[in-house]
Amino acid sequence: MNHAGIKNGDTVWVVGLTDKVEIWSKSRWDEFNASLTDSVIAELGRDAEES
Repeated sequence: MNHAGIKNGDTVWVVGLTDKVEIWSKSRWDEFNASLTDSVIAELGRDAEES
């Protein structure tokens, strides 16, 4: 959990799609989510289609 920046007592988000699951600290998830733009979301969609 150190890699994810999660400490004992933290709120976490568990997110997943098909065969992948990720555990995020709430603060890191909020930062990541705020960084998403329409072009980033479109690129992530293209990457998923290629997998």
